[in-house]
Amino acid sequence: MLYWSVSYSYGQLRGIALLVVAEHLARWWPLTVYGPWLLAGLSILRASVQQRTARKSWAVMLICSGTAVALCIGQSTSSVLAMVIVGIPPITALVCFRELVGQFSPGQGPRHAADALNGPGPKQGMP
Repeated sequence: MLYWSVSYSYGQLRGIALLVVAEHLARWWPLTVYGPWLLAGLSILRASVQQRTARKSWAVMLICSGTAVALCIGQSTSSVLAMVIVGIPPITALVCFRELVGQFSPGQGPRHAADALNGPGPKQGMP
């Protein structure tokens, strides 16, 4: 899903670039949006594995995704359906990437409802 979302948006951005530049440049133009997106994604994955924060990389990821959405919507017809169709793939790519990062993030593990209601259990060595 992540691959499809990025490739669909890439095609949309390439089509937008074709309106302004030659085909050989338009082919590579979407990398100005998805290049930083990809590098920020790799940085986020690395930080996730190393249990560090990646606020700046998430900011780059959000800015690039927002740019892709804005450019795709800006060139669509004025139909709301058309705007939704071309605007959702960059958002889907961001959501899919967030879920992928969750697979690499060491979490606290699952909590059971009983733990949440009763609070922490008795401590070791205490009566």
